[in-house]
Amino acid sequence: MPVTNEWNTAAWVKDFPEYFKKQAGSLEVQVESRENTKGNFGLGYKRTMTFSNFLQRLSEGDTSLYLTTQEVKYVEKLQAPNLRGKLMQKLQGDFPAVPEILGNLVPHQVNPWIGAAPEGSSTGLHHDYHDNLYCVLKGRKRFRVFPPEMAPQLYTHGQIHKIYPNGRIVYKGWAEDTRADGARGAEYKVLEARYSAEKELQAAEAEVAKQKAQKGAPSREALARLKEAEDDLEEVIQENLDLFVDEDPNLYEDYDGDDAYGNGETDEGSDKGRNEGDWSNEEGYCEAGVYTRGKRDRDLVDLSGPGEFYEDTVDWPLSGQFHGDGDWAEEQAEKVVALPDEEKSWPDSFSKIRDLDMGDADLKRKFPLFPGKAAAREIMVTEGQMLYLPAGWFHEVTSYGKQHIALSYWMHPPDNLKPGPDGFQKPYTGLFWQETYRRLCAQA
Repeated sequence: MPVTNEWNTAAWVKDFPEYFKKQAGSLEVQVESRENTKGNFGLGYKRTMTFSNFLQRLSEGDTSLYLTTQEVKYVEKLQAPNLRGKLMQKLQGDFPAVPEILGNLVPHQVNPWIGAAPEGSSTGLHHDYHDNLYCVLKGRKRFRVFPPEMAPQLYTHGQIHKIYPNGRIVYKGWAEDTRADGARGAEYKVLEARYSAEKELQAAEAEVAKQKAQKGAPSREALARLKEAEDDLEEVIQENLDLFVDEDPNLYEDYDGDDAYGNGETDEGSDKGRNEGDWSNEEGYCEAGVYTRGKRDRDLVDLSGPGEFYEDTVDWPLSGQFHGDGDWAEEQAEKVVALPDEEKSWPDSFSKIRDLDMGDADLKRKFPLFPGKAAAREIMVTEGQMLYLPAGWFHEVTSYGKQHIALSYWMHPPDNLKPGPDGFQKPYTGLFWQETYRRLCAQA
């Protein structure tokens, strides 16, 4: 489907699930799994199945599955992931690339959320690293939200290093140079310089061409400017190579959902790197969520039988996945192994307060600094409504509906907070995200 600027999602609701099956039924997707109807999603338990199989199970009333963020490829030379995973590429003609309401904000990713929960299903309390426009297309969602300034009272798994005025939270021990707009300081400095040098070179080339057309030959000043622009760009490119050539492409923090960025796969269907321990492929393997931190701690799920296993470096209880052929492979691929809480490695952005429905006395005893459930703002978002959730706002989401469907647009958090036209026209203080987005679009 070609990219559009229109909403054409009526068939998602009226012709569910047949429309999805027709458009992308054979596509393999990853879905979250919970242990029982009272369990929470967002704990990293993953299953791989075809989109048709997932949709069929929802139609039959299976409430244990939840389709969330999907795999995306990492573009090394831009130090950024692609904007859409394979499922969203199949459906991209149904929804705007960037809704008009988002103005000049730069998109990070768009992701689907599809599940079944007549009695409600919940995610854990956490915050995102991006601004989030949450669009409910079917069913309803209850959000319980806390502002970023309450983060020290919400018992995050990570130790907070800094909270920016725009809500962006940075944790100790990982990418402490992250800027308010989410770019890492070292990357920002070099790529910003490169983008500026390229613009200057384009301007110098245009001036030389203009003078040749008007006067027959460019002036010495114009030629000198062109030579200086060429030299400056070459120097910046060399600095770019020096910075990134030996660096793990996963050294970039993000967590926005129920999944994690990994590394090791470059080509579709290839598990090279995961099986062989090669974590330095040119384009990294990504799943929307958090970039892993260069860790090599892995949990291997041992499912004896034919096929191949690979290990992931995601910070989750379950990180091994299985690929094979035949009925046995399909059966084993859907096994879920749960580890005790003390063995789980939780993302920094998740709260240790796992159950907001716990009694007030128990909450106070276990988490004495917690401001109380009354401090949360409760918001019910129904079909056709949107909720804009800035980066750093903690939220626990409960989904309701025989089937529920939503889209999330994650936008890089703006760091120019000037009110009025100035902040609207230029939401970022630099060129970094605008240029990265332009180049991602050009590549696509």
